[in-house]
Amino acid sequence: MNSSGPTWIFAGALAKLNSPDMKVDNSNQNRLVWAWRLSLVVALGGALWSALGTANCNACRDAASILGASGLAWLGVAFYGTLTSLAFLGRSPHRLATWMTFGAAGAHVVLLTLLVKTGLFCAPCVLTGAAALLAAVARLAERDFRPALDAWPLPLAAMMVLGLAIHTQSERSREYKIAGDRLLASVRQEGISTVQGRIFMIYYHRPGCRHCEEFEHCLPKLEQSLGAKLTVEKRIAPADLPTPTIILLGRSARCMVGSQPCRNYTAACMQVLQESINDRTSQNWTAARAF
Repeated sequence: MNSSGPTWIFAGALAKLNSPDMKVDNSNQNRLVWAWRLSLVVALGGALWSALGTANCNACRDAASILGASGLAWLGVAFYGTLTSLAFLGRSPHRLATWMTFGAAGAHVVLLTLLVKTGLFCAPCVLTGAAALLAAVARLAERDFRPALDAWPLPLAAMMVLGLAIHTQSERSREYKIAGDRLLASVRQEGISTVQGRIFMIYYHRPGCRHCEEFEHCLPKLEQSLGAKLTVEKRIAPADLPTPTIILLGRSARCMVGSQPCRNYTAACMQVLQESINDRTSQNWTAARAF
């Protein structure tokens, strides 16, 4: 039997593996694998930073509230701890680790977009998200990457996180409306009367509230713009009331619960003021108290 055929095939394969092009390709693959692993280590560090610093980080708490999940940071620690462990098992990436990488990338694309949209800057969140995206890019660049088989968790995770964020925002809006209606009904029982061309503002705040501090940067602009037409009364908010909460009394009444851009407060004040100017009679909220 002639064994020269298999021998030549084996010799040809060995020569190809030892060729300079193949060695360069393998070297690049090793670099990509290590870039992926190191990115996951950084993501794990960012998740730990967020989890341990949440108590003293308003931005971290605000970022977690986007999804209504107070334990989001610790969930990230568990997720990235598992993923990082998988990444260092074996010489090549495990299929499950690849799926988890792209799932994390999809989730962080939505989370980072929501942070930008809401104007929040959470350093641990940005670090974790950027590292997760870099890990996905490192896997994308690998020679054996197959989009249909490897990257399907990315759009699925993005849609799930986006759906959760929309649901959370919808529930929060409903809760804010209920809280605002209840508070407004209570204020109406106090007997605050208003006169034509003036607004009475009740500002509910809480010590240490970052959003209250932001509103207090906006308040001088409102007072300067409206002058004597605006009277402000500050009150400590009840424990179950989101802050800041603003009630505007004029011809009509408006309640604005939770943090909003300064332009929204300005527009609301101007609207209530205009309604008050156009009305020829005073609006008396039970006529017990005047300003």
